[in-house]
Amino acid sequence: MQNNFLNILQKSFKFKLILLIIIISIIPLSILGYFNVDVVRGNLENRIYSQMQITAQRLAADQKTIIGGQIEKITSLARIYGGRLLDSQHMEQEGVLYSLLKEAPYLEEIYLVNREGQEVARASRRLVVGSNLRNLKEDKAFRELIRGNTQWSNTFLDQYGQVRLKKVIPIYSQLSGEIRGGMIIEISLRRVVEQLAQRQLGQQGRIFVVDGKGKLIGHQDFSQVLKQVDVRGSLSVRKFIEDKSGIVSTANRYVSYDGQEVLGVFAPISGLDWAVIQEIPVKIALASVNLLIRKLMVAGIVLVFLAIIVSIFFGIRFSSSLRSLEQGVLQIRNGNLDYEVKVKGRDEFSQLAQTLNDMRLELRIRRQQEEAMRQAEKLSSLGLLASGVAHELNNPLGVVSAYAEDLLDRLEEEEIDQLVEKGELNEYLQVIIKQAKRCKEIISNLLNFARHSKGENEKIDLQQVVGNTLKLVKYRIKKEKIVTEINIEKNLPAINANTGEIQQVLLNIITNALDALPTGGWLNIVAFKSKENICLQIEDNGQGINAQDLPKIFDPFFTTKEPGKGTGLGLSICYGIMQKLGGKIEVESHPGEGTSVTLYFPLATKSLVTISRPKDDL
Repeated sequence: MQNNFLNILQKSFKFKLILLIIIISIIPLSILGYFNVDVVRGNLENRIYSQMQITAQRLAADQKTIIGGQIEKITSLARIYGGRLLDSQHMEQEGVLYSLLKEAPYLEEIYLVNREGQEVARASRRLVVGSNLRNLKEDKAFRELIRGNTQWSNTFLDQYGQVRLKKVIPIYSQLSGEIRGGMIIEISLRRVVEQLAQRQLGQQGRIFVVDGKGKLIGHQDFSQVLKQVDVRGSLSVRKFIEDKSGIVSTANRYVSYDGQEVLGVFAPISGLDWAVIQEIPVKIALASVNLLIRKLMVAGIVLVFLAIIVSIFFGIRFSSSLRSLEQGVLQIRNGNLDYEVKVKGRDEFSQLAQTLNDMRLELRIRRQQEEAMRQAEKLSSLGLLASGVAHELNNPLGVVSAYAEDLLDRLEEEEIDQLVEKGELNEYLQVIIKQAKRCKEIISNLLNFARHSKGENEKIDLQQVVGNTLKLVKYRIKKEKIVTEINIEKNLPAINANTGEIQQVLLNIITNALDALPTGGWLNIVAFKSKENICLQIEDNGQGINAQDLPKIFDPFFTTKEPGKGTGLGLSICYGIMQKLGGKIEVESHPGEGTSVTLYFPLATKSLVTISRPKDDL
């Protein structure tokens, strides 16, 4: 079934046209859609990358502002009132610390320590402190405080599962500049990240915060922090750990720590050695592009469907016009010059159909002219054959007359019964009948040659046609003492031709040969089968044709004979007949040595193809 479809596709212009229109409609649409989607995707990704960089940088700045602002407020208080606060009463100290808790919403605990590491006051949002003050002399935060390391900070999970930032703020003596003690503060990072997340409700994806070692210290989904999920599988986290330039990274596309393909970017938080990471799943980020692709696919399918319908419509329309033209060409090629191609409209196909009809009329007129010329040549040949036929008829008619007269004389002298008994009457009548049949055969051959041909081809026996043609010139051959040799291959295949046309070709060539032969010359006719043709060769030892005349012998009205002995149409008609049969004719001649004419007939089983006569063949 597939092979049949391919055969139809290869042979049918309609299918080729439809396929071409579909391809032309699909390929540009697909290329245009691909480039549009690619451009839109690229622009969208660049826009998302830029927006993510801006967002991450703003989040880092907000984080620094939230945390840094509260630390700066407490630092300012410690710098201005720190010494006085250390010298104040416990109640006043607690009051100041709780005031700081109230003003700093993300501050969870703050405690005031002296130089010996003893808490002198502490305020907490979740615990009732009272008089439960601690000695922090061995606490790392206190040791960093005494060292004056204001850059030190630490993150940890408290007993409530919150991530806290612990920071130290020294209190210096205004006189000596020595550290007298300080404040240790603990800020809830969970509340900071939640606040940031609330500010970014319109943003897609997730936001989380890591420290310089890639440890998760804040996340929109706080359960991730409680589980202490390892987020170092994220490319942005790894780049932050490796890159300490403090510059916001460019956005990248990668597979994150949880296996999702994301667009990610990080922005360092200056002063804290932290970074804000923003990641947006690709399927969410490019959802609009995917929607566009689906819409383009639907639109493409609709357009392809419309293109198929339009192509089928025009394909059928064009192919019907082409079929009509093809049918007209086939009819003309097969010889039906009465077939008229229908002309519809005023397009190029209609103009071509009209041109084809004009050509058909011109060919019909030309065929009529050629047929008239052929018939005229026949009549001319009949005129030349008349005397020979008359002589051919004279002999059998003389025998008939002599036997009839002798029979009448015998009947006057003898009884008819006696002639019957002797068998002489039967013998006389047999001779008369035989000679009468001979006359009939001569007349029949002449009439067959002179009869107007209908132009219909049939399978004919070349040997029989050669024999019938030679009978027409038998008297002349005998009179001029021409030696004739016939050598026709046995079981020669039939040829597909018109008997009258082939007989006319042979008679023209044989007559030309007889005209060129001296008395006592020779004429050889040979027929044999070659690889693709049946060849008939007619040779004579006549006067030949001059080299300058040889290229002109097939031109109409060209003749080398004396006036009144030829029309100059014989070989031209022969050439036309052979060309129509799909065969060809070759002439080779040498002055004073003779001429050889070879006819090539296509086999009856072979398709007839018109072959032009090359000039070199002449």
